[in-house]
Amino acid sequence: MFREIKRQIALFSTSTLVVFLVVFVSAIVFFMNWSLRYSGEIYLFDTANSLISRNTFSESIGDDRFNIVRTDYDQTGYDYIKWNSNDMIVENKVSQEGLIVKGYKNLQNHRNYKGYENFELNGISYRMYQTDYTKEGNTYTLQVFQNTSAEKSLMAKTVSFLIVIGAAGAIVLFPISYLIAGKNLQPIKTSYEAQKKFVADASHELRTPLAVIQSNLDVLEFKEDETIKENAQWLNNIGNEAQTMGKLIGNLLLIAQADNQQIVLEKTEFDLSELCRELVALMHSIALENGVVIQTTLPDEVIYCGDREQIKQALRILIDNAIKYSNGQGTVTITLCETKSSISVSVQDEGIGMSEEARQKIFDRFYRVDDARHREKGGFGLGLNIADAIVKMHKGKIHVTSELNVGSTFTMTLPK
Repeated sequence: MFREIKRQIALFSTSTLVVFLVVFVSAIVFFMNWSLRYSGEIYLFDTANSLISRNTFSESIGDDRFNIVRTDYDQTGYDYIKWNSNDMIVENKVSQEGLIVKGYKNLQNHRNYKGYENFELNGISYRMYQTDYTKEGNTYTLQVFQNTSAEKSLMAKTVSFLIVIGAAGAIVLFPISYLIAGKNLQPIKTSYEAQKKFVADASHELRTPLAVIQSNLDVLEFKEDETIKENAQWLNNIGNEAQTMGKLIGNLLLIAQADNQQIVLEKTEFDLSELCRELVALMHSIALENGVVIQTTLPDEVIYCGDREQIKQALRILIDNAIKYSNGQGTVTITLCETKSSISVSVQDEGIGMSEEARQKIFDRFYRVDDARHREKGGFGLGLNIADAIVKMHKGKIHVTSELNVGSTFTMTLPK
């Protein structure tokens, strides 16, 4: 699925570039063509005015049908023909005789015409400006020609260059876009895979208590003549599993609310030292059942502003987790420290510890370092994920250090 999405994104990016290049090249060609034409027309207009205003001395060198009179030809970048009212040439400077024929035809077809025209003659492109004027009582028509082959060659080379660059860019862009799309989709892919795993794990966790409830109900169907007291064992099993499901669903709801930022923190100032002592008293009996001793280093009156119940839940998860993984012996140490900018609570155990790989995954949902132990203790692998979410909602973080068969330390740091 993601491979197809990457391909589509790469194709879309490449297509967008191609469209942009087409528009860009078209715009460049249009503006270059307009600029060259405009500058060429200005050049012809100024040249015509210069020719009209100057005194030209010519010498007749022939008596043909056009009464051609030539001036010395020089390489000034233009040709011209000056016609009188009888359509006879009185003066000209042309690079090829075909311009005279072209000029004569244009004179016959566009009498009293003032403007510009583009044409080709013997494979050469020209731009012509024609205008009528009166001088010393005589009416003349002046045609000025400019060779535009260089302009067309420049335009053709520019377009070819842009097309080659564009094609090369499109070819190079596709694999680059594919790689970039893959990198951009990686967080989405990771989130999607985590969501799939989350749904699968949640379904698996719910399946077990549902199967127990169903099996106990099946047993009760065969004992319908017995009293409730006689079937107390089966009913207790159903009740316990229902409570397990309720707890799991509650945890899942809390995680969903945290993901969607729907949990509203009721921040108040409270004594974090007193809260830690309250939790020690609350967890004392559980610690004794597991053969664990809880020790504390708690300074007095460490005041923190946050959601007391949420912080209490996070700390309880860390302490409960430390007791579960203490391997039935050792000490759990709770240490509270305060600095000018933050407050930290450390929960250290002397349990089984964890590997570096496990430490990287410890806050993942449904992850268990020791799956058998967690199931035996009734856990779902959601506690540390919930604690991490609560601490993050308070703009804090949880840091973990651990060593196999030595123990682990979870440090919750909260900014003041």
